[in-house]
Amino acid sequence: MDDGTRWRIMDPQDVERTLLVLFRSGVPLSASDLARTMAFGQGWLGIDEADAVVAHFIETGWLRPEGDAYLPSRDLAHVHVPLSW
Repeated sequence: MDDGTRWRIMDPQDVERTLLVLFRSGVPLSASDLARTMAFGQGWLGIDEADAVVAHFIETGWLRPEGDAYLPSRDLAHVHVPLSW
């Protein structure tokens, strides 16, 4: 049964793909914009879970601060998102 924390064990490649989709414009995004995009724009998660995922990405170093917003902390140029993903 899913307790709402399945994202804590995401494969690093899936995290990179998620960040590539979210940051395809290259523009820094606020935590709330990231959560809304995951919840409403992509339909991946509910808003509360999306907020928790964004906080987890920040805490674990996947995102770095850029002013009042965030960018991926790693170069994602090598990441490919398959059509079936």
